[in-house]
Amino acid sequence: MNHLLIPVAIGATQSKCAQLRQLLESPQLEFIMEAHNGISARIVEEAGFKGIWGSGLALSTQYGVRDNNEASWTQVVEMLEFMSDITQIPILLDGDTGYGNFNNMRRLVKKLEQRAIAGVCIEDKLFPKTNSFINGDRQPLADIDQFCGKIKAGKDSQTDPDFCVVARVEAFIAGWGLSEALRRAEAYRTAGADAILIHSKLSRPDQVLAFAKEWANRAPLAIVPTKYYSTPNDVFRKAGVSLVIWANHLIRAAVASMQAIAEEVHRSETLVNIEDDIRVGARFGKNPATSRCNLYPISISSIDWQLNCCLQRLGNLTQINDIISITFDAPSHVGTQSLNHFPAHGISLCY
Repeated sequence: MNHLLIPVAIGATQSKCAQLRQLLESPQLEFIMEAHNGISARIVEEAGFKGIWGSGLALSTQYGVRDNNEASWTQVVEMLEFMSDITQIPILLDGDTGYGNFNNMRRLVKKLEQRAIAGVCIEDKLFPKTNSFINGDRQPLADIDQFCGKIKAGKDSQTDPDFCVVARVEAFIAGWGLSEALRRAEAYRTAGADAILIHSKLSRPDQVLAFAKEWANRAPLAIVPTKYYSTPNDVFRKAGVSLVIWANHLIRAAVASMQAIAEEVHRSETLVNIEDDIRVGARFGKNPATSRCNLYPISISSIDWQLNCCLQRLGNLTQINDIISITFDAPSHVGTQSLNHFPAHGISLCY
């Protein structure tokens, strides 16, 4: 059995808070993807995203409860710690309404910073929150002054100047018009919000685009195009949107896949029909030998093009000074052409 070890050297990186602020203030349109636990967070990073959305819906779903603050904020923070520990990109928490009043917001920011979470987004609804796409017209909004107090409390409590508080405006969700959305957004910006997230449940982006036009880049603008997903990204670029959040798609994909696999195994009473389709190429975890390295064991077949595909994935996945261990079933058939394009400082073969 042969092992290929590929070491890569370590370099300095920005803090996660600074990375998130850079995304929000970027002159180009940026994208972040939902994650809900450690493995999904690492998958988001491996895919090439620059940031993670800690979705309240997805975090609740993976606990098996409703998106209604049934999972406590401490349970959310506990899961975020796993997500933060295994990734190097920033996490923006979907913090619902801040889990209470301004005092809860103070404590939340403190605990998030302790776990290297880069920011929190809070929405101007009442605690406990209700998912925005359920009976939206019936959802009352928070008092503007009280919500501004939460924003100020969060900003006053942060110790890292780059920690971000994003204010999510739910006026459109609750059936209000553009003027109310703008009134609330401006109040939240004045209170210290680092960015505004404008939300809409329509299948077209009309409300969001009208808001962006009147908002005129007063502060970074984030959107969640879950309902108007078919809109070309160039439309958002021209409107001056800063950040697009793909908000719940990994949890939905995971649920659909698990349902299909469970139903197939139950029906067929065998693993033969599904085993090849669910083989996992990489397992993630810190190398116990050193706190600054990750060990990535990969088991693949001997075909050279499969090795090439594997190494391309690892090129996006690995951090500097990581070690990749690849096990070959039949190493005599594996060529070295694939290794020439892998971004490593050195390659050693162990027999």
